[in-house]
Amino acid sequence: MISVLYEPFPESITVGGKEFAILTDFRDWVRFADLIADKGLSAAEKLSVLPEWFERPPDIFTNEMLCGMFDFYHAGQLEPDPEESDEDDSEAPAKPPLFDWKWDGKCVLGDFRRFYRIDLLRVDYLHWWEFRSLFAALPNPLQAVQRN
Repeated sequence: MISVLYEPFPESITVGGKEFAILTDFRDWVRFADLIADKGLSAAEKLSVLPEWFERPPDIFTNEMLCGMFDFYHAGQLEPDPEESDEDDSEAPAKPPLFDWKWDGKCVLGDFRRFYRIDLLRVDYLHWWEFRSLFAALPNPLQAVQRN
């Protein structure tokens, strides 16, 4: 787990001991999620465009690179390592419900404006992991309604 307060967010993935610079803006990773979820594209079509997420597309795109991209997308280093925790897993917080970036995008856009005063349409850059951190900290919609 990294500390978002003082450790830099990653700008690359490491595969076979070699670092590969990747795109890190939140828009790129929302687009990644949409690509992966697109049922109109075959797996081969999806794989053919994934090198676009690298600053310099690799000559050979490997399974390890794909795994590294999914690791970056899931931002697991923002969460505590369950093996390092002394706490009982039975009281672990529930995972957030699944959502669709396209379907729920308007709510995300509105909530970022409302709670953070960040206009996601006009912000120049927002690292995917910072976006994920802010997204995770948004109030539960029912809690937000009760406050007003």
